[in-house]
Amino acid sequence: MGCETVDAAAEKRTREQLELLGVGKLCHKLPSQMSGGEKQRVCVARAMMNDPAVIFADEPTASLDHRNGHMVIELLSAYKDRGTVIIVTHDAEMLSAADRVLIMRDGKAVEWVEANDLIKMRSLSK
Repeated sequence: MGCETVDAAAEKRTREQLELLGVGKLCHKLPSQMSGGEKQRVCVARAMMNDPAVIFADEPTASLDHRNGHMVIELLSAYKDRGTVIIVTHDAEMLSAADRVLIMRDGKAVEWVEANDLIKMRSLSK
């Protein structure tokens, strides 16, 4: 099957996203032939392929090294101009991609915080 799609525009977007995430060469590989990090990046590109109004990303940088995690953060951050991105994460570096943060404890929403305010608080506490 590979990267062939019915919609030429969707195929172009997919290839661009895969290239941005450094996995364009994996287009024709099966998931069993990819590393965990490569699969993760392909999933991010796939989520953006059809320009959805909302992307829900659960731990999008969890299995990635710093460099690849940063690429995913940058791509999700740039996507905010086209749609809503909801990210669930424990990765403090994801704050740079956020506008607002919902802090949760024990499965319950505690408070909404502006991401910039949280970043400033974190830098002051160091």
